[in-house]
Amino acid sequence: MYDPHDSSRTALRAQRLSRALAELGHRVGEDEALAVLKACEREHDLHDGEEEWGPADQVGWILKRLSVDSALRARAHVAVIGPYGDAALAVPPEVFPDAKAVVAELARSYGLALICNTGATPGRVLRVLLDRSGLSGHFKVMVFSDELGYRKPSPRAFDAALAGLGLAAGNVAHIGDNPLTDVQGAKRAGMRGILLTGGWHGSRPYRSPGEADAAAPDAIATSLVQLPAVIAALEAAAAGPGKARGGNLDPA
Repeated sequence: MYDPHDSSRTALRAQRLSRALAELGHRVGEDEALAVLKACEREHDLHDGEEEWGPADQVGWILKRLSVDSALRARAHVAVIGPYGDAALAVPPEVFPDAKAVVAELARSYGLALICNTGATPGRVLRVLLDRSGLSGHFKVMVFSDELGYRKPSPRAFDAALAGLGLAAGNVAHIGDNPLTDVQGAKRAGMRGILLTGGWHGSRPYRSPGEADAAAPDAIATSLVQLPAVIAALEAAAAGPGKARGGNLDPA
């Protein structure tokens, strides 16, 4: 998935936040709410370590910045957290045109896992979006950082996927477009790392600190449609000369 609608979703969150707080007697204009939400996005980028600063943490931070009284804050958190996360259901990210066909093709030969750094949209919502897109049924396991408490590049995120697949790290390749969180994170966990470049993958609006110095990928794919061939080549190289492809390199 990719996300050209992030600004629209943030505006919707601001609208919902303002309304929810008004119902509790705390008046906040939508412009003020939007400014604090944008500040929260910047704050999230600063939490670029391995422990997740998830939606619940973000909402707590937002309520403090909006000067919601401490006596009201617990009720406000309950009122806000649902609409905050559910905004992606109303303004969803886009699915890459080739994603469904490529994922289906890979699932015929390999066990697939999904590892997702969730940001402001929790795993419970992302599961709905993946189901709507027809992708979720192809994955044997899905790991969401807000549920695990750790995000890529933490080895715990990759270990959770390995546990779900029942595979050793050396038999798994992780695919992603971030050299630090996807490639270096996977290699720290003992997997191979495949870097997606080109198109949206090569023009991501946010870059993680340390990407420039991240470990080199084991392979590069410039589009989703290249992935089956790239994975097969990695598998053949791992098997050694003259050995047949045996389905022993699974994508996470």
